Parts: sequence; structure tokens; C-alpha cells
Amino acid sequence: VGAYAMRAKFMKLYFASTVPIQNWGLTSWLNFLGFINQVIGIFDFDFIEFNRVLLMKFAGDDSRWTILEMESIEQYFGLIFRRLVEGRLKGKRFSGVQVWASFITFTADNLQDLLLSSRRAEALVDARGDRVEMLQAFFNNDLKGSQLQTRLNTLE
Repeated sequence: VGAYAMRAKFMKLYFASTVPIQNWGLTSWLNFLGFINQVIGIFDFDFIEFNRVLLMKFAGDDSRWTILEMESIEQYFGLIFRRLVEGRLKGKRFSGVQVWASFITFTADNLQDLLLSSRRAEALVDARGDRVEMLQAFFNNDLKGSQLQTRLNTLE
């Protein structure tokens, strides 16, 4: 069916190869521009843009996907939407629908905003002290040689 539809579109544009552009009428221009619009619609520019933002964040300096980098994207989005479910939407009515709507409308602009927002930078600065304290407790010489569970209990 697709091949016949494409053939019909090309047949409608027969004039483009036989009539000089200067002699095209309004109908010819509308047919041509409509065809160009449909051809451009074949490409999913939103997907391409989203992929480029993900490449910047996860694919490293070679900008090529590896299996581990692709798996990290799955984990990253899992964390984002888990935080949405357990944070802002917890206990609200129709939270599942809201999460689903957020997921299907999540764009490259949203991702870029998450990655470059000033709130993210402030949160990282605020959490730096907690992270240093946690790492110091975890790698404390007094705990050297102790079991993992003992170290984890110390962190609590």
C-alpha cells in the first residue's frame, strides 16, 4: 500500500520534471510544498534531538553507544520517574496517569533542563558535604577489615 501511495504522490508531481518553475501555478506550488512537507515528516526530529542530548550525557567523548551506556540510560530514567512517583506524586489521585503522561510527553528540552538547571547545581553543592561525610565513614581506618554489613550499619 505504501509503494502505491508513494507512486501516486510522484504521479501528482509529474509537472515538476516537465514544466519550468517559472510557469508553475498556485496548484503546482501547493502540490510540491505538500509533498515536501510529507517527506520531511518521515524523519522524527524530536527523537534525533533527544538522542543527541543522551549522547552528550552518557556516551562519553567518543559519542558512540556501548551496551553499558545504554543500560545506564535505563537506570537514569528509572531513577527520574521513581523520584517523581515517590516524591511529587505520592498519595495524589490518578498518580499513575500523571506519571504516564509525564513519560510520554518528556522531551529533549525537559532532559536538557534537568541536566543544566541551576537547582541541580545547587543540590549537588548542598549534597557534597553529606557525600564526603559518608565516604569518610565508609573508608574509616577503624572499619578496615570489617564485614560489609558492619560498614553499612555505620553509614546509617
